[in-house]
Amino acid sequence: MSLDLNEYLENLLLELGGLGRFQFVLTLIVYGSKATIAWSTLMMSFGGAIPDWTCTLKTDLGNEYISNSSFINKCSFKNNSEDFHCDSKAYDTSMSTIVSEWNLVCDREWIISTITTIQMGGLLIGAFISGQVGDVFGRKPAYYASIIILLIFNVIAAFSVSWQMFAALRFLIGMGCGWYLTIDVTYMAEFTPAKYRSFILALPMWPLGTVTFALFSWLLHDWKYIQIASAIFCVPWFIGVCIIPESYRWLVSVNRIDDAHDVIKKIGKMNRRPVLKKEELCKVVKSSNRIEKGRKRTFIDVFRNRYLFRTTVLLGICWITCGYGFYAISFGVQQLSGNIYLNIALLGMMEAVQLIVAYATNRFGRKWTTLVFFVLGGLTGLAVGVLQFLDIPEKGRWINGFALTSKLCVSCGWMALIIFTSELYPTVVRNVGYGINNTVSRIGSMVAPQLVYASKNIPGLMYLLLGGLLLLSAACVLLLTETNNLALKDTIEEIVEKPHRVEKKSESNHTDEYSEEISNTFTKDEINTHI
Repeated sequence: MSLDLNEYLENLLLELGGLGRFQFVLTLIVYGSKATIAWSTLMMSFGGAIPDWTCTLKTDLGNEYISNSSFINKCSFKNNSEDFHCDSKAYDTSMSTIVSEWNLVCDREWIISTITTIQMGGLLIGAFISGQVGDVFGRKPAYYASIIILLIFNVIAAFSVSWQMFAALRFLIGMGCGWYLTIDVTYMAEFTPAKYRSFILALPMWPLGTVTFALFSWLLHDWKYIQIASAIFCVPWFIGVCIIPESYRWLVSVNRIDDAHDVIKKIGKMNRRPVLKKEELCKVVKSSNRIEKGRKRTFIDVFRNRYLFRTTVLLGICWITCGYGFYAISFGVQQLSGNIYLNIALLGMMEAVQLIVAYATNRFGRKWTTLVFFVLGGLTGLAVGVLQFLDIPEKGRWINGFALTSKLCVSCGWMALIIFTSELYPTVVRNVGYGINNTVSRIGSMVAPQLVYASKNIPGLMYLLLGGLLLLSAACVLLLTETNNLALKDTIEEIVEKPHRVEKKSESNHTDEYSEEISNTFTKDEINTHI
């Protein structure tokens, strides 16, 4: 009789306490550090903001337009046959950004969006590398590599002597962010039972990071201090080096059974639950005959499989849309009416309600939750785009309201999509598959700053494109397979088999049922031979 390894490993988490002390510590360290990642990723929403500035207008011959007068935010002026240009600039001292640091206004304003695009290019490269590293070397090394990258390069960036140097360092910081944002979901999902997975992954750690970023930007109001603060907040997470272990599912998938059992013992000890004997785990592994002994999977394996290729293409469209929408609204915050610090905080607080995703994905499924948020986000995005063409009373408030609602829908839809994506790939390529989608999302993220810049001259462009892409993504989601209440798959071969639903059994019965099945399947000599 053959035992199903996926169902066994899934139910094993329930036997070990489900959502216990171990999961609390893991969430606090691995997912808590996501707030720090938000700081590094969103730094340009403040660092690239343009302070008010004044200048005197003169001709090439030095004739001043109006003697002893300055003009606010005006690069040039034409009076009769004379062209006046800005001669010298003075920036508002209430905020210090890279704009005031390197004089990035007028004919140099394009540099701001270019730096942000370069940073997003770093996220793309980091996501791709992390996807492979996480599946080859393990989840834990990949996680801490991202934190180290951010710690080092955030400090160095604070001492940049030119915008070119700063742009290069923002690329490396972006790489660290992309690296982290690929590994964290996989790491958490493999330690969390199916019925709690959506709740844990929907915890508003990114919104918390956004709100605290807005607060510290207001308190520090200097891009250099914010860079250093971003590095300092990386340090506390290194406490987890000696606490959190490698993913036991990943260890099983690469046939490191002894190490996997050590991790299981650690979980049981922290959750104060009895731990199964190693012989039982060995029997289930031998019975399943699905362990990838010595084989390292790559992204090529994802594209070779017809089902995974189709799934990846459909998910890729959705991820590109989310990457574009999320960062277009975030980096375009200065185009909203009102205080920039308050608007950054409001965008973060709107994302905090993504906790409803945890309930919705369990109650209505991953697929339908994602689809509904995409449709609502698309409609509100189109509404903003249309409003930017109109001249109506309270136009600014209407735009802010619909823009915030669109950001809420993009955030919730992306969170549901993250949960959905993490369950659509088997363990041996889960991080690779997730990394591919995280990588392609950065294409949208790289385009976003350029569309923010272009929308200053073409009203409505950014939001009309967002609305259309979200509706297209909703159509793609319709073609994907629901994963709610299904056990995670471990090998590529299993995805063509009938999905195994996680039965809602009492935790006390899991061990007895598996122990009985194991003892009926193998002899003691077979166990010793495997060990």
